[in-house]
Amino acid sequence: MMAILRFLFRLAGNFVFILFLLAVLMAGMGLGGFFLLDYLIKGETVVAPNVMGMSKSRAIETLTESELLVKVPIEEVSDEDTPPGIVIEQRPFPNTVVKKGRRISVKISKGPRLAMIPNLIGRPDKETVYDLRSVDLQIDQRSNVFHSTQPESVVVAQDPLPGARLVPEKSMDILVSLGPKPVDYIMPNYTGMDSKDVLSSASPKPFIFSEDEIEYKKSSDPAEWGRVIEQRPEPGARIAAGEHVTFTVASSGMTLGAIRFVNIRFDAPPVMIYPRRPALLVWDNASKLNGAPSVLPLRLDTQFSPVNVWMPVYGDAVAALCAMRDDQSLPEYEIIDKRFYPAVFEPSDL
Repeated sequence: MMAILRFLFRLAGNFVFILFLLAVLMAGMGLGGFFLLDYLIKGETVVAPNVMGMSKSRAIETLTESELLVKVPIEEVSDEDTPPGIVIEQRPFPNTVVKKGRRISVKISKGPRLAMIPNLIGRPDKETVYDLRSVDLQIDQRSNVFHSTQPESVVVAQDPLPGARLVPEKSMDILVSLGPKPVDYIMPNYTGMDSKDVLSSASPKPFIFSEDEIEYKKSSDPAEWGRVIEQRPEPGARIAAGEHVTFTVASSGMTLGAIRFVNIRFDAPPVMIYPRRPALLVWDNASKLNGAPSVLPLRLDTQFSPVNVWMPVYGDAVAALCAMRDDQSLPEYEIIDKRFYPAVFEPSDL
């Protein structure tokens, strides 16, 4: 019986020892596994070099020397400030601790983005804003020039030229037509001429003037009354077609009401009977002082064509188309037609 008990105690002791050995073995394996796992996770590390600003080939070489790899494919992006082929970004960032063999992501510059410049030549100036806005461009300088063939407000030149171009400032210059250059004339000398002859539509002129552009200046010389004494531009000056001209006409300075030029028109009169001739008789406020109308002989062919003349009048006026004797004496005349400008009075001898 005692022998059996001793065997059982010995067996239990061995079992505890075995358990102890198993526990030690398991603990050792766990600790070794921890260090093995830590090694597998961490591995040997390096500091990622800074390859920013390097060329692609130099960046790859630098990373390889640090036992690192480059992630492929390498991304290329446009950059307005960096030449093509230069590294502009890396991940992980420079000086980051990484494992050896880690793949480093880099971005390479493709250089500035090319702008597709539209062809503006021949297009209206107002439409260019929308064309350029669609490609993120704008007008920097807009100049004008006369052009022999292109009409006004049409683009005749541009910089940069059409096509794919580098536009660092995001802007361009255009040259816009002013149309054909106006023809220049030499200003005639109208000084001393009767103002009604200057205003006559029978004498075509390359310049423009109106009654509002005629100035009047008092003169003590009756011979100057109604005549041009000054003109602007001066005689001999170069003047463009359509340019406005101002005349200064001498006047008596009498208070007769406002002096003005009126356009007297009559339809073609019936055939005159020889020896009478056509003439215009004009009564105005000055006629009250002078006691007689102004007389303007007409060409003999007036009997076949309308009358269209300009005359200076003082205040209200009445113009009559008359047939006169060959010597143009008064009062031997026949009134054919008359006009009022306006007629607030009617001369007694009409």
